[in-house]
Amino acid sequence: MLRQSRWREAIASSFDRAELRPFLGNLVQVTVSYAARAGSAHRDTNIIKPLYHVAWLASRLGMVVATPLREEPAVEPAGDVEPGRTGALRAGRRRVDVALRPTISTTPPGTTLTVELTARRRKETLEVVVSAEADVVIVRTTLAGKQLPERRFMAPRRAEVDLLVETVESVGPDPVAVAALLTAAELVDAG
Repeated sequence: MLRQSRWREAIASSFDRAELRPFLGNLVQVTVSYAARAGSAHRDTNIIKPLYHVAWLASRLGMVVATPLREEPAVEPAGDVEPGRTGALRAGRRRVDVALRPTISTTPPGTTLTVELTARRRKETLEVVVSAEADVVIVRTTLAGKQLPERRFMAPRRAEVDLLVETVESVGPDPVAVAALLTAAELVDAG
């Protein structure tokens, strides 16, 4: 959970601007792309990190799982990459489509590559794409077809020892992590 904090902060900051805040309650799609290897076997990649992003967002916005994630039929020729997964969340009566998309990459399998959010409010569409590199998280936002200024956050990947120290020093359970884990469990429920 701690390793994903730079992603959480960047995703949350996407709605810092007053004119974008109303879109937060109008999400219609969440897509997380993650690294996979070409020619990977069926279900080879651990999807915990991409799953966590969806579960965290859903738990923070009070969404519930409408349809657990299901494997999509393979569309790549000869199974060049494993199939993705789709499902849905519900926020009141509004459906929010969810997709976890494997993408051929040289980064370690399961690494989150992008988190994409789409929201619609009135006649406008907001698209947010969050990506990360070694020391920076980048937020690209488009509102009604107009690109807003790119935001970059210096947020280096944290070393294992730093994460362990922070975990050991934390006091008590983390209710945000617990809520995200419960939502993740519902998302992967086999029925």
